[in-house]
Amino acid sequence: MQDLPPGLIFRAEFLSESEEEELLSFIRTIGFRSFQMHGVTAKRRIKQYGWHYAFGTYQLTRADPIPAEFSNIGARSAELAGVDSADWAEALVTEYA
Repeated sequence: MQDLPPGLIFRAEFLSESEEEELLSFIRTIGFRSFQMHGVTAKRRIKQYGWHYAFGTYQLTRADPIPAEFSNIGARSAELAGVDSADWAEALVTEYA
């Protein structure tokens, strides 16, 4: 593996194969939406959970709660980052075109 950028933590077995398949199955059901950034429709679609950031107005509002399907990722990510998983307040799922 190439040298990683400073601050990037990579874990090859972060998810098991079955966890990955379950997560991908769930992600395929997400209602992604297009969004505008700087007056241009982005070449990706997103779904925000926990908090919604409006790129045009810079406003932060409540969004749909983080789905239970992301609980393993949240707990493991928090552990890697050395923070309490209860503080995990937002998840952004991005689909690139």
